[in-house]
Amino acid sequence: MHDLLQGKFYALNMLDAGGKPPSGILEGNFNWLGSYSQCVNVTKKGFGSTFDAKYYIATLVPVPKPAQLSVEASGYGAITLHLGVCVPSSCTADDVIQRLDNSLYFRLLVERGTLQVTSATSPESAPMHSKTIAAICVCSVILMLVVMGTAYDVIIYQPRLGAIKSSKDPKDERNGGLSHQHVDSEQPNERTHLINSTEQKQTEAVATKEENVSCRVLLCFSLYTNIGKLLSTSQAPGAIKCLHGIRFLSMSWVILGHTYAFAEPVIDNGSLALEVIGQFTFQAVGNAFVSVDSFFFLSGLLTAYLLLKQMQKSREKGQSIPYWMMYVHRYWRLTMPYAFVLMMWLCVYPYMFVGPFWPGEALDPGCHGADWWKNLLYVNNVVNPERGCMGWSWYLANDMQFFIIGVPLLYLIFRWRPVGFALKLALLLSSFIATAVICLHDKLSPSIYGMSQPEWMEHYYLKPWCRIGPYLVGMAVGWLMVRIKGSSVNRKTMMIVAPVGWAVATATALAVLYGLYGTYHGTVMTNSENAFYLSVHRAVWGMALGWMVLACFYGYGGLVNTFLSWELWVPLSRLTYCAYLVHPMVIYVAFYTREVTLHYSTLTVIYFFLGNLVLSYGLAFLVSVTVEAPLLGLEKIVFRK
Repeated sequence: MHDLLQGKFYALNMLDAGGKPPSGILEGNFNWLGSYSQCVNVTKKGFGSTFDAKYYIATLVPVPKPAQLSVEASGYGAITLHLGVCVPSSCTADDVIQRLDNSLYFRLLVERGTLQVTSATSPESAPMHSKTIAAICVCSVILMLVVMGTAYDVIIYQPRLGAIKSSKDPKDERNGGLSHQHVDSEQPNERTHLINSTEQKQTEAVATKEENVSCRVLLCFSLYTNIGKLLSTSQAPGAIKCLHGIRFLSMSWVILGHTYAFAEPVIDNGSLALEVIGQFTFQAVGNAFVSVDSFFFLSGLLTAYLLLKQMQKSREKGQSIPYWMMYVHRYWRLTMPYAFVLMMWLCVYPYMFVGPFWPGEALDPGCHGADWWKNLLYVNNVVNPERGCMGWSWYLANDMQFFIIGVPLLYLIFRWRPVGFALKLALLLSSFIATAVICLHDKLSPSIYGMSQPEWMEHYYLKPWCRIGPYLVGMAVGWLMVRIKGSSVNRKTMMIVAPVGWAVATATALAVLYGLYGTYHGTVMTNSENAFYLSVHRAVWGMALGWMVLACFYGYGGLVNTFLSWELWVPLSRLTYCAYLVHPMVIYVAFYTREVTLHYSTLTVIYFFLGNLVLSYGLAFLVSVTVEAPLLGLEKIVFRK
């Protein structure tokens, strides 16, 4: 203060770096941050001072009076003021609180309230923990294996593979080891795929026999091979091609919804954002939660479609299916990249960035160091979910739990169809009843404002008994696709049924997305109506998707099928799982490393969404080719099939 009165430049910089009342307060601008970098750079540039500058965030939450603004009128809760404070580094948080308590300038802002002061993250406040060092060592080992595997593949393995190909008999290459009778039963493009894929597998099998185990392990980490497989657009005969487009578009929808949601703490015109929520065009974003139900539907469909086909083949050949290996394979496939991203999230990611918004070690406040095991056992949605790590991983826990009960359910459907379907119907009705009871008891609302209720997330959104509906619908659709052969579909009947089916499915999907529009404009839904919507709308969404998949699969999709089956979606679809794992990390960096607030507009959010989408898939690409694909290759080495 003395140097400030003397006009010294470093003191003027510290005063200038502190937060001040800006314009736009009436629009919800309560982030008065000042300049973080200007404050922390005072000492770095040396201004002749004998102390360092330190940046604090003072958070003031006013105590509301009775009959004050409601939650709906003031946003998601009470108005919170964030003020940037630049002080000498010798000042503690208690010193800052005492100074602000005695400041008439600060006390005039509200009549009374609770004050909390936290230190913003900085390079000096982020020490290197032992867990961070261990995670960096793991990454270094993976990088070393990738370099060695790629070099071995390009320099040694690929030339050997080429030599084997060139030495094969032309007649054998032309026939590809397949009988003419089998090949002719396929469509021309499928026949070419079968021949080429079989030739490739035979050639690789011959070359692999000459490799020892250590060399085969190295080949699993080859970027040359993994990138080639990832970017390939070839699909096996009988593939449900439209699923690739649905998967990518659903993931894009998830990222769009999270872009809007995660931007809320850093915008300076929150009142305008609240007005946008009520617009008709925003309903597809506000109801983006059903995009996750699309993934539950796809998971149930593929589980039923692939397993039932395998059961049929095994029965025809008199073979048995090692069901336990299905669980091993799924756990290995999902958990390895999941564990890697979880390690980065807990051990490295919080210390990579700094800034006034960046929470550092408090990035995942509910996660405690010893709670990560719940994620790897896929029980973080039911065992103390408030203390879960990687909040968005609740979906993975639900999906794994659905798969665990889905396999025996499909076995019952295959062996004793009436019993299996009766049990599946009982599960669906039980889900509806349980969800309705929870929603009625907690008086939950399906609108965005209803998310402010703590019970909404804890009792309803995360729980498998409230989310299994679209998964069961997907299983039913998968069973239909196995049972109904394309040649048995009556074309004349379908020419009449198809338009009706598309009309009903479209109307149903639009009702789910836009049915709540009136609640933002004065329409009051009763608790029973809210419970009914929350109980059935997810399963209804799955039914609408089910018709679309069936129509596309049997040739009645028209332009929709052409678009969803576009080959460009195939590699992007393969990246969807890793994109889901990493996309919140990308969004956090985009928003929470900012030193200034973000002025909300639709165009601005779309701009950030496109950046988040591209960067999420770019990071997913790196995780896939360096972690996911190599570990899938290691699984084949361990189990030999």
